Amino acid sequence: MKIAFCISGETDNYNVKLGPESMITYLRQQGHQVNIYGHTWKHCDVPTETDIIKFTELIIEDQEEIINSWVAKDPDRNGWSTNDDNKPHDEFFKEMLKTTHHKIGQHVGGWTNLQQAPAGYDLYVRWRWDLVVSNWWIDKPDMMNELINKQLLFLNTRADRGICMGMVPNNGFIRKGVIALEDTNFYLNSIAHSELCKVNIFHAIEHIWKDVSENPIAYHTLWSLLLLHYSTDYMSTELPNFAHFTREFHVRSNKNRED
Repeated sequence: MKIAFCISGETDNYNVKLGPESMITYLRQQGHQVNIYGHTWKHCDVPTETDIIKFTELIIEDQEEIINSWVAKDPDRNGWSTNDDNKPHDEFFKEMLKTTHHKIGQHVGGWTNLQQAPAGYDLYVRWRWDLVVSNWWIDKPDMMNELINKQLLFLNTRADRGICMGMVPNNGFIRKGVIALEDTNFYLNSIAHSELCKVNIFHAIEHIWKDVSENPIAYHTLWSLLLLHYSTDYMSTELPNFAHFTREFHVRSNKNRED
């Protein structure tokens, strides 16, 4: 397959841990062509290239400028209120902007990142700068092939049948009124990606927030609604939970050494 590997979010410890290399290497070992698209924010460290990670395109944007201008159009609707009306107006508005960045920055950056990749790929991968494939899976290539690579190949065949479909690991959760898909990494076939590219991310968030009677929605639940309403007709949860944050790996490794 020809794969657009899209990395987004805050770079965090990417330049030290180089987490995305693990998944990119695995995909290439399966014979896939992988092109890399990166997106991050001006306040983050600039991601370095490596022998494995060569960017087809890297975009660095000013999060404050982009999200602030959207909030300023309609602060009551677009700003994430801190519910502290006792603060002076300027301080209240500054806190509202900061909170809004925190709540939707990953969605704006991730959506923009996926739209960077043009049509013509078989598969579109959303990945984070601080995400790595667990060593437990790396050490089991036969299992990875059976439970990961074959599933991604299946996702591609759905597009051949005209099915608009995505795929996520199976460690999300569902509770009353909430569907929280695993969003640190997910996979879209070519049709689902073409649908995503039709949508302005801010218009989508506005529509979702307008339909919510209480507080706005962010984090995992917002990703779920964005994908299910504006990108995919079907979302498979067949993939196992095979990745984790590099900082978690660092903590666990230290703990293991102490034990």
